[in-house]
Amino acid sequence: EQGSVLYLSGENPEDFKLRLLASVLAMGLKIEDIGYKVAVLPVAGKLIDFAQTVKEFAEDTPLALIIIDTSVAYYSYGEENANVDQKLHAQDMRLLIHCAGSPAVIALCHPVKNAAQDNLLPRGGGAFVNEIDTNLTLWKEGEVTELAYSKLRGPPFQPIHFKLVPATIPGVLDTKGRSVGTVVAQPMTDYAATSET
Repeated sequence: EQGSVLYLSGENPEDFKLRLLASVLAMGLKIEDIGYKVAVLPVAGKLIDFAQTVKEFAEDTPLALIIIDTSVAYYSYGEENANVDQKLHAQDMRLLIHCAGSPAVIALCHPVKNAAQDNLLPRGGGAFVNEIDTNLTLWKEGEVTELAYSKLRGPPFQPIHFKLVPATIPGVLDTKGRSVGTVVAQPMTDYAATSET
């Protein structure tokens, strides 16, 4: 179901703003078209410090989805690699599903060191993966980015493919007067994805 989205943009809010605007334009929309559907909180900090703010926001605007960008930007505990701390962090994120609207919560995570396509786990303790329902994965090969999973509580799905396409935003310039570039993820058919890898 469609609904409102809260994006916690703690890692690189300026880059996210550009990608959001580029994505909106690539879909033939205007930023006003998504108006009250997407809210962005462009600061980092401990998730436990933001939980009440998020809950109060959802009371006025029930949420369908909360995206945490990134997990480490909102980490509330001492040691990122400690299993107990990682479990507590995952449990804090799970509390957000109780906000008005019963939103799904997606946390963007950095992978483990020396990540490979068959080892795309979030950096940190294994207790984090045990606590979450699904571990979606992204892997880029050439021009194709594949969305798949390594853990899934729910019905399986075939990998979904995207192409990262360069984009510029009309009227947005850097300090030297040059157009600012970013990328937009465009869905690909399985046939197109196969022919490009």
